Amino acid sequence: MKRLFEDLLTIEVDIVLEERDRGDEAPDADRALLEIARAYDGYLRNEAADLDARRGAGDPGAFAALRERAMRAEAAHRRLRGADRGQAVILQRIHRNCDQIVGALSRGRPFAAEDVVRIRKIWEIGVDVIVLQTVVQLDGDVVTRVSPGGPARLPALHELHQANVRAAVECWQALFALLAHVTAGTVRSYLAVVISSRRWHRKPTVGDLRTLAAACAELRDELFRRGGASVTTTYPAGAGTAIRTVIQPDGDLVCHVDCDLLPQDSALWGVHTAAVREFTAKVAGTVRRIDALLSRAGVALPVAIASVVAIGTGRAWGAVAGFAFSVAAVGAANIRDAVLTTDPDRGLLARWSALTIGCLSAGLLGVRAGGLFDLLVFALSLVPGLLVSWGLHWALRRYLGLRL
Repeated sequence: MKRLFEDLLTIEVDIVLEERDRGDEAPDADRALLEIARAYDGYLRNEAADLDARRGAGDPGAFAALRERAMRAEAAHRRLRGADRGQAVILQRIHRNCDQIVGALSRGRPFAAEDVVRIRKIWEIGVDVIVLQTVVQLDGDVVTRVSPGGPARLPALHELHQANVRAAVECWQALFALLAHVTAGTVRSYLAVVISSRRWHRKPTVGDLRTLAAACAELRDELFRRGGASVTTTYPAGAGTAIRTVIQPDGDLVCHVDCDLLPQDSALWGVHTAAVREFTAKVAGTVRRIDALLSRAGVALPVAIASVVAIGTGRAWGAVAGFAFSVAAVGAANIRDAVLTTDPDRGLLARWSALTIGCLSAGLLGVRAGGLFDLLVFALSLVPGLLVSWGLHWALRRYLGLRL
């Protein structure tokens, strides 16, 4: 899953014009590979026939052969003067994508989640022309490429593209958190829930567990097992798909626009943009509910169990001191996050200051109540609390289906 996290460092948003309706459902990975091979072979036989010196060689399913054919056609294209730049881009795409598919096939089946996502992206783009493309990097760099020609200059297309870029950026944090939940092991997930200060902020209501589990299963199937979720807007008369956007777990968006829609001043642009934003809001809402559930089970439960154990052994002041530690940690995290938005140095100082004051207060309270032995009792009583909390965390992750 490392490659999926690496892909999240950049967000790519594409606008593709197409004259055919692919439908709402994407094929499985094996079927998609067959369609990709046929599309690439057809392009090399037809569009690049004068460049493909051995167009009859190789089987459509042999991606190594397709890669070699694309490389030869690409080399021949570079030797031509005044050659079509768009054709060179597609030949480079075929070469690069075939190389990635060969790597995925060499790793064997069943395909890993990152391979399914990559195959879905390759299938979605095919050999179509990308008229608008924006790449957003997490270091702040933004690169936009515009294909020369009439369609790319339409204001409505640019507005749709800008809306998709905003949706991708807004969805990035939720996708990153969802990917972390799905791919992390139980121990790492549990430690992240306990340590991360952002888990201490105001939590939304978890709601019905069955509803949350259903939402997790839906997102897992759409984003990871199918390689991406589709948001589709059809024509009012039901005469086919007008706009379809595919949102992938690595943050990439591919938007397919029907060529017949371009000349029209249609409200479908706004309808589709609202549908994409609704889906990204659903992802973010589900992730917040997962965070709320796991953090409450992972942080509150150990303190509660330890307090009960401390009070049961007659060390009530140990429980009070332990709560003081917990409150100090919560206060430090909140102060740090609030101040870090304007001044990182001041936020770090506030965090350690609050934590130091809380620890000193708890220590003095323990000494005055009968000695530091109370604190030791509370610390030892945290062990069964942590074990029970970890077990509950593991059970909740299995119930929510946070596994691939």
